[in-house]
Amino acid sequence: MFAGLFEAKSAAAPAKIATGKKKAKPGTSTESKARPNKAAPPRKGQSNAFTAKGPAETMGSGLSKKQRRKQRQREQKPGADKATDCTSTGATGGSAIQRKMAAQLAGAHFRQINEELYTTESADAVELFRKDPGFFEIYHAGFRSQSAHWPVRPIDVLVRWLDEQPASLVVGDLGCGDAQIAASVRQTVHSFDLVANNPRVTACDVANVPLPSAALDVAIFCLALMGTNYVDFLREAHRLLRLRGILKIAEVSSRVEDLPAWFAMLRGLGFDLVAKDTSNTHFVLLDFVKSSRPSQPAEQLDVVPLKPCIYKRR
Repeated sequence: MFAGLFEAKSAAAPAKIATGKKKAKPGTSTESKARPNKAAPPRKGQSNAFTAKGPAETMGSGLSKKQRRKQRQREQKPGADKATDCTSTGATGGSAIQRKMAAQLAGAHFRQINEELYTTESADAVELFRKDPGFFEIYHAGFRSQSAHWPVRPIDVLVRWLDEQPASLVVGDLGCGDAQIAASVRQTVHSFDLVANNPRVTACDVANVPLPSAALDVAIFCLALMGTNYVDFLREAHRLLRLRGILKIAEVSSRVEDLPAWFAMLRGLGFDLVAKDTSNTHFVLLDFVKSSRPSQPAEQLDVVPLKPCIYKRR
């Protein structure tokens, strides 16, 4: 199938150099003017295989004008003297089909990691990224590609809200990704995720954050309640928040099938709902405050599972 990519090269006989004063034109026979079997030796820097006008002119009558023109075009391209095969990417990053295949492979890898994060406990995710930290960047590159198509990004809504709050607030971004919130606002922001992919991030399991109790005024989960033990994250947020501290949750709407039951569970964890925004077709935005009630023990809490957010293949 690749035969059409290459022009067959015909090996024409080397042009002879005339013995007279006038040079023979390239591609024109000189046998009538040359003495039999006594062709002149090549000049210095010139071989019998090529005339002074370059290799494209020495193909003789073995190639058509169109073929010679294509041959010259190939020779004028940078790197034309290098071997070409179907795996070469070149300066432009490969052919269209190669780029499409690479994008499909990256997308498949992202979906696989994404499903793993939603269907296992956070401790398993810690181990996954410990073995290969590169998976974290693969996941977030895929996430950025997905979020580019969203009509509204929850993180932008949260940044705008913080812009309107006092600069003195201490914020915890739990499951921060690349710590965009910390890079965008005036407040002190402690950013936590499974891998520290930049200096703003502290690597940890969000079920066990290295901060003292009552250290935060605001705790944020922006699409970060991943893992089958996500209730442990909420319990940790309760520990980290001061009394009447604010818990802000942005989550995919389809994950919460029974909002009243979920609100009841959050109440059992020691949070009171103060605001909800379900106007967006993709996401639900929720505000809670930490109450003076203690969290219910695990055996007494009616846990409401969240559906995993599995991206469809395109």
